[in-house]
Amino acid sequence: MKKILLFIFTLYCSLGMGQITIDETFTAQELIQDILIDSPCAEVTNVGQRTGTDFGNVNGIGYFNANGSNFPFSDGIILMTGDVSQASGPNNTGVILSGGDASWPGDVDLEANTTATATNNASAIQFNFVPQIAQINFNFILASEEYNRNFECTFSDAFAFILTDQITGVVQNLAVLPGTTTPIEVTNVRYGIPGQCEDINTEYFQQYNFDVPGFPSVNAADSPIYFNGQTVPLTAVGNVIPGNGYNIKLVIADETDSAYDAAVFLEGGSFNIGVNLGPDVTIDLGTALCEGETLEIGLSGLGGPSDGSTYQWFIFNPVTMVFDIIPGETNSTLDVTVSGTYQIEVTNDDSGCSGTDDIVVEFAPVPIANQPNNLFQCDDGSQMGIFDLTINDALVLGAQDPGLFAVKYYEDFTDSQAGVNEILTPNAFLISAPPLQTIFVRIEDLGGICFALEDFTINYSQPFVGDLTDEGFCDGDSSGVVAVNLPELKDIEVLNGLDPLLYDITYHNTLIDANTDINPLPGIYNVTAPVETIFVRIESIFDGLCFDSGSFDISIV
Repeated sequence: MKKILLFIFTLYCSLGMGQITIDETFTAQELIQDILIDSPCAEVTNVGQRTGTDFGNVNGIGYFNANGSNFPFSDGIILMTGDVSQASGPNNTGVILSGGDASWPGDVDLEANTTATATNNASAIQFNFVPQIAQINFNFILASEEYNRNFECTFSDAFAFILTDQITGVVQNLAVLPGTTTPIEVTNVRYGIPGQCEDINTEYFQQYNFDVPGFPSVNAADSPIYFNGQTVPLTAVGNVIPGNGYNIKLVIADETDSAYDAAVFLEGGSFNIGVNLGPDVTIDLGTALCEGETLEIGLSGLGGPSDGSTYQWFIFNPVTMVFDIIPGETNSTLDVTVSGTYQIEVTNDDSGCSGTDDIVVEFAPVPIANQPNNLFQCDDGSQMGIFDLTINDALVLGAQDPGLFAVKYYEDFTDSQAGVNEILTPNAFLISAPPLQTIFVRIEDLGGICFALEDFTINYSQPFVGDLTDEGFCDGDSSGVVAVNLPELKDIEVLNGLDPLLYDITYHNTLIDANTDINPLPGIYNVTAPVETIFVRIESIFDGLCFDSGSFDISIV
């Protein structure tokens, strides 16, 4: 129930300050046993640490607490290449953290397992453990002063999570980019800088902790930590042999000099001996599925093979605040169709040791795109072809809650499908392809995951009566009157290629009647000899004041 307890704690602390707090009073044993590890399935021994205080310098190891801030981890361990007491925000960009000096050495194991050389100011904590399940994992964040829109192209401090099998001697560095063996560094998780370097692995960079327009960033005064930038929460994963003894060393150090400190934050309670359901699937993370879809969650190979282990799934009950067993769900995977917090318990049949992990699963609401209205402006010099597309917001939403959905507008259908290149000023959009342009509207949940599409047209035009030819009819019965179907006779000429669905045409006896739109003639009109002048009016169906008029003669002979 680890994640639920942390959630409650976060709510309790929400009235606190906006920066993390640091506590340097914890021993290394307490930091590992009580903070990092939360499982009886790992036998922990020989806990030790090394930092600046071992060399007459500042301390780089401590406990941190989110203190109600928006830092991604509620609490945990911080390892830093400088004075850990200075890690709390806000981020004072005018003073760079550069604690420690040359008397504080680096770490040879770190250099042996990364590309780092000439390290100094190393902070490390290590311990031995015996896992009972086939994989370990824990969560961490790298933060650094080198994320300053300059040094991230060329400078990076180094850190590693060095896992050593004490039986086989196999060594792994777990601080690597997901799915690779590439050590995580500032220089390979960054946004590019024009003329210096390109973007690389930006999906793993969370934010700059000072205002950087056009990039993910927060105001320096609002930053929970005193570092210029940080990665997203990442998970270190290592395959282990159940029953073998292991040593893990968590270490960070400056490279080449002591300037521009870095830190690694280890999430409290996240050291997991093998039961790992992976990251939460949520709307905020952009990983949720849409309502009505099915998500398979499970170990996906983590936690060891199914042989030799038993499984039981649970779902969190928000009323009782405990996990309820899901009857019959005893496989390593579970098909989920309802939002909730799910938990799996894995028990090793040989040792009897068990472990659990939780995962939050959300399904995004699926919107309906109701039909918007077409919009019209008359191109008569009084208007400039600038449309307020947001007039259609309420129509597209219909009865749906505007607090759950966003309405966006696009010029291109493909862009509307992908949710890119939206019209940035939809309340003042200048038509780009007059007289008629199709606008594509997308309604989506607030995470941009589930969406529906519609379209409408904007019309910026002025109708003109086409060239009208005079007509003549024979008075076959010498009555002096001939019945003429005026629309059948002249509508095509009047429209002159315009869309008949967008315009109304009426016929009149006088120009004044046509211009004021009064006294329209019937469709079948009796023309009186010898000649009558018929006046015609064409007007937009959207705007009756957007019109043109013309005339033609009908002769009776």
